[in-house]
Amino acid sequence: MKTFINHVEKFIQRASLLGPSKKVVVAVSAGSDSMALLFVMREILKNGGINNLRAFHVNHGTRSENKAEQELVEQVCEIPLVTFKLKLNPKEPNFEFLARSKRYELFSQNLQKDEVLFTAHHLDDSFEWSLLRQLKSGNQKAYLGIPVKNGPVRRPFLCLTKSQIKRFVSLNKIPFLDDPSNKQLRFERNYLREKAIPSLSRRFPNYLKHYAFRSNELALSMNLSVFGTSQDFKIKKDKFNGFLLTSPNGNDFTGAEESIRKIIYKLSHKKRGVLSSQIEKLILAAKANKKGPLIFSGGVHCFIGQNQLYFISRLNLNSFQEIDKGLMARLKNKEFSYHSKNLLDLKNSKETFLDLVVAEKMPGNFPSIKNPHPIFPRASDFAIKSGLWINTLSKLLFHFERCSEIEKKTNFDLFIWRSAEE
Repeated sequence: MKTFINHVEKFIQRASLLGPSKKVVVAVSAGSDSMALLFVMREILKNGGINNLRAFHVNHGTRSENKAEQELVEQVCEIPLVTFKLKLNPKEPNFEFLARSKRYELFSQNLQKDEVLFTAHHLDDSFEWSLLRQLKSGNQKAYLGIPVKNGPVRRPFLCLTKSQIKRFVSLNKIPFLDDPSNKQLRFERNYLREKAIPSLSRRFPNYLKHYAFRSNELALSMNLSVFGTSQDFKIKKDKFNGFLLTSPNGNDFTGAEESIRKIIYKLSHKKRGVLSSQIEKLILAAKANKKGPLIFSGGVHCFIGQNQLYFISRLNLNSFQEIDKGLMARLKNKEFSYHSKNLLDLKNSKETFLDLVVAEKMPGNFPSIKNPHPIFPRASDFAIKSGLWINTLSKLLFHFERCSEIEKKTNFDLFIWRSAEE
């Protein structure tokens, strides 16, 4: 349960879905998705992630089940609830459009100016909407699907699939009532959901994953991404013809997909190929703090550092073997000198992924690497076996930033080896 809720909360933070007041209203229909969202937001409220929470429920007055749905929401809500009653005719042309318009009109009129509205649309909903719009519209934005943010309306479940939500609801025994009208094939989205998409999913089981990746890339290229722009990521090319990509968001490279693609194409001897799924795996690996290398088509290697991805071709990677031997010889023969450095000195350093730091001793909260560095295996292995402290400069900066104020100002005797100067 905690993993699911943490995932949603991190998405809310990354996509900046909360307003300054952190006041949220949840739209609750009594269906499984919205009941799960109500459950999640109540937990986030308890943990202090938001400051205030209330709920809206709309009784459309179209089915006998509407009364039971309203009663269920009232029974389990546990937060302030506002219920709206409508009398709509389900046989009306464009009924779904009219019902949706009425709902959002009511929501808009009853939201306080410092509140945002959370709805429970998920990735499957977005794909359905995107597919429907593509079949009926030539607008490029149709490929994006349902927006994560649309004015005060926010959709924190767009980081989840329907199957993930169903599993969460089942495990936590969250009560809900299904809307039988969702099975009526006269509604266009129901037809896609019940007939077209199940057939597609059997033939193309990864369709949702590719849709999400493609939508994120398109939103980025159209400057519509909620995760910022590619300009937030810094790219540097070094003398080894390697590329260093630095993230401002820790090891989260979401939003840098197009930059990664361009770097790989520049380094690859193959100018064609499908990269989307490989880039997605790389971003997930970086989030999980894996080291790599990940190898892309055309002999491109990617190494994961702290806030950094380093790309280099296989041919140029081989040239580091001699550099690695040279560094090992310097360490072995003690042909280097330590210099006193503190956090301010290090922050002013121009770091690259290939900068290593060696010390005789460092505080225990500044961990040394336990396994050899993937590009300098000989030198780093020698340092580890010799009892020396060794790590990358970027990793040392990461730990320095999180240490005590006294340690930040303390000088430590370090040897900083810069490959670019060799």
